[in-house]
Amino acid sequence: MTDEEHLARDVNRLYWGTDASVADIADRLDISRRALYDAIEPAPAHMPCPDCGAQLGYRNRTARERGDAECDVCGAEVDVEPATARSPTSGHAPGEAEAPPETTDAGRALLLGGAVLTGVAVGALIGLLGRRS
Repeated sequence: MTDEEHLARDVNRLYWGTDASVADIADRLDISRRALYDAIEPAPAHMPCPDCGAQLGYRNRTARERGDAECDVCGAEVDVEPATARSPTSGHAPGEAEAPPETTDAGRALLLGGAVLTGVAVGALIGLLGRRS
């Protein structure tokens, strides 16, 4: 794991798993606030996007508290009950939450490809049904 990956892991662990302020986390890790914000990965909302089926996530803690989830694949914004918006922390040390899963370009490409193929299949089915009428 590179130094950048270690830093990103630490940023996300502290940001999502504690109530520490952004300034406190940045000071603790000796980075700028901008670098901290750049390293934050969306936290999973643990539910699929109603539009494309990809995993919803929260851009920041305020969005998580409000239940404002967003899809990285199609951009849909979804209101989630705030009680469901909190990430589970069982099995972790106090003040530490589950780190967001790694999102790879290949994973995004698979989700997008699947959505495109589904759209093509639905379009073809509608076309066939239209010809029969």
